[in-house]
Amino acid sequence: MSSPNYQGPSSSSRKAKVPLKWTQILNEALQAKQFTQYHWELQKFNDNGREMHVATFHFNRSHSFTSQAHPNVRDAREEAAGFALPEVNKQLALLNYGYHK
Repeated sequence: MSSPNYQGPSSSSRKAKVPLKWTQILNEALQAKQFTQYHWELQKFNDNGREMHVATFHFNRSHSFTSQAHPNVRDAREEAAGFALPEVNKQLALLNYGYHK
């Protein structure tokens, strides 16, 4: 019988999943307000044989935050979330006061 915290067999070839700081904070803020006017756009391209990723976080129909190119999606999303967080927090705070842009 496995416990709910069981992560599967350990392997030296498997990387540990580390929680994403900015992405996690961003998701928690949006979920707390039940805010749904956002989406992610992920782009992948080839840079001299190296796969690169760019993430864009679109928020509230009027704001977009785009990462620089990264070799993996996680870092691209994390950077875009870090860029977006100050504006998202501001907009969500305004919703507390009944202000709708």
